[in-house]
Amino acid sequence: MLEYLIDDLVIWAYRNELLKDYEKRYVYEYAIQVILYNMMLLVVTFLISVFTNNIQSFIMFMIFFVMLRRNLGGFHFKNKYICMTVSISMYVIITFFGGEIFLLYENYILVIWGVLAILCLFMPALKDKNYNKKVVNILICIDVVLVFTGIYLKMQCVAWAVLFNIAVLSMFIFQKFMEVLNWNAEEEK
Repeated sequence: MLEYLIDDLVIWAYRNELLKDYEKRYVYEYAIQVILYNMMLLVVTFLISVFTNNIQSFIMFMIFFVMLRRNLGGFHFKNKYICMTVSISMYVIITFFGGEIFLLYENYILVIWGVLAILCLFMPALKDKNYNKKVVNILICIDVVLVFTGIYLKMQCVAWAVLFNIAVLSMFIFQKFMEVLNWNAEEEK
């Protein structure tokens, strides 16, 4: 359904001379799809936060998941609907159960988070991802400082911050692991 609307939008933009090269319309369609699906994900997570009176969780999601995910990359599902469903489910689970899980296993979770952060600081970039390693490392360091500041100030939102950060760091490591396995499989041929 959405694809038809996007196709119509690109045709309209071409007819109104907003787009010059009609042969590149698939690139434009893809770009608009990516923007719309990302906006839908953010709107849905924001609405969940508003309706549950939990804006802090959304702010932690934006700071500790979206910013790093945008710059770091990581595992992607091939189907955008599965991706949205998994992302929203992850958001809901961490938002509603993250605080309790964090309180029960705080030391273990912080150790896992620390190990993942250190691994990501020193791992090379993904082959298909063009990002600035310095920016990623700075974001990880900022996240570490913010989390320890939150722990020191005994802020409840630290649980969400750490768990959202673990989610994005583990996606990157999983994708890097898959990349290495695929690379080794190609070498053996």
